[in-house]
Amino acid sequence: MFRLSGWIIGRFCGLKFCEVWRLFAVTGLAAVGAVQSPGVAAVLIVPEPQSAAWTSGAVAVGGNSSVRCQPSTLAREVGVGQWRAWLKDANAISKPGRIVLKLSTERIANGFKWQRPEGYRLSIRDGKVVVEGFDLSGLHYGIQTLLQIARQSKDGRLPGVVIEDWPDLPIRAMHICLFRYDERTPNYAYLKALLTKVADRAKLNTAVIQIDWMMEYKTHPEVSRKHALTQKQMKELILAAKQHKVTVIPQLQLLSHQWSFLGGPHPELMAAKGSETYDPTSPELQRIVSDLVKETLGVFDGKFIHVGLDEVGKELEGVAATNSTTAGELFLQHTLWLRGLAKQQGARMLMWPDKFKEYDPSLKLLDRIPRDVIMCEWQYGKTADFPSLDPFIQRGYEVWASGSTKYNPENAWMLARAAHKRNVRGLMATTWNSMGTLAHPQEGKSMSGFITFGEYGWTADKPDYAKLPYDPIAMIRQLCPESTWAAK
Repeated sequence: MFRLSGWIIGRFCGLKFCEVWRLFAVTGLAAVGAVQSPGVAAVLIVPEPQSAAWTSGAVAVGGNSSVRCQPSTLAREVGVGQWRAWLKDANAISKPGRIVLKLSTERIANGFKWQRPEGYRLSIRDGKVVVEGFDLSGLHYGIQTLLQIARQSKDGRLPGVVIEDWPDLPIRAMHICLFRYDERTPNYAYLKALLTKVADRAKLNTAVIQIDWMMEYKTHPEVSRKHALTQKQMKELILAAKQHKVTVIPQLQLLSHQWSFLGGPHPELMAAKGSETYDPTSPELQRIVSDLVKETLGVFDGKFIHVGLDEVGKELEGVAATNSTTAGELFLQHTLWLRGLAKQQGARMLMWPDKFKEYDPSLKLLDRIPRDVIMCEWQYGKTADFPSLDPFIQRGYEVWASGSTKYNPENAWMLARAAHKRNVRGLMATTWNSMGTLAHPQEGKSMSGFITFGEYGWTADKPDYAKLPYDPIAMIRQLCPESTWAAK
């Protein structure tokens, strides 16, 4: 029995058999996250649920199990479709259990803990399986947990359990560097797998895609690279993500790092020859940026746009001197202009806020930024706390704590705990990778952050990273098949 269960866990999460044995030997269970149930060695659920009470009973499900949706219109939900697709491939069994998928209608005065946005309750007992979502997203995530349990069963018998679950952080985001494809054709299947399969497994609900020169622009076609995605392809990806409860937000890298955007087609608009920072005072530059922002928001849902603004080059100081001002003031005015541009289109602006601290340690420049701007404070270190979040929180900004496993694998766990302690709204995994092959060690390490940031964005305080019962690199490689890894 142990050998079979060990094989199932290893197959599912990328652990070698000897590693599974070590987890059992050290903990007596399969470590935190691979939860113990009577009669079943271990069941891995990612992210680890807030609460799981296992029982000795089991419910058998198979291809002939009935599925009832309450209300019946839920049958159109993609999560329901995923579950039915699993049943279709399952064998028929004798005395199959019933499956009920429903939205929560009962509201207790003080509420059950799981009765909050994206929360769900999964019950496997008394001959039936019931997934109850607080909302459509909660139902979707409940079905994802059910699918994880079902896929670890070899005979259709699901262990008895009652799971009550909800996310600690409302925004759990992945940042995808589409712009780094450069002259290669983006692998559509890879991108789709990230927005669907990976998002489902890690329960991520937001994706920021930095597109820059890698999307077709009709207002300024000279900006687009030869192998850029068409707007039709981008809309298809956005729709696929939406069906998996993922909101896709575009990012245009503005002001700085123009090697991947305007620096190539418009070197005359840069702050100096060879600079990667453009001249924000140029009327022609402002016209082009305005056109591209409006066109991009027209392709996406138009509610949010990330505008970058990080790591601005020193060349801005020369532009500022020419205009009898300071680099900090010029940065502030351009930020305000971009925020106004986004607001005119009905969108909220996101940005990297690192330059505020550099230009003005007193943060008086920051005080002049409207509070509807979302601050994506990035910190990649391995530390017990992240006080750099505090100035933005204290001033009333919505903050998304942004980190990366590219430099420190434990960053996700540590940053999530700091964010949750401060009631920060969002947690975002950045990668800054080449969008090449997941076989490359650095690529796998970087992209695995989508798994661990999802893990700790959902349950910030557990499990301890040292006791994580799976290999996140192996998991993302499993979810994104090898055929999708490299650009064509």
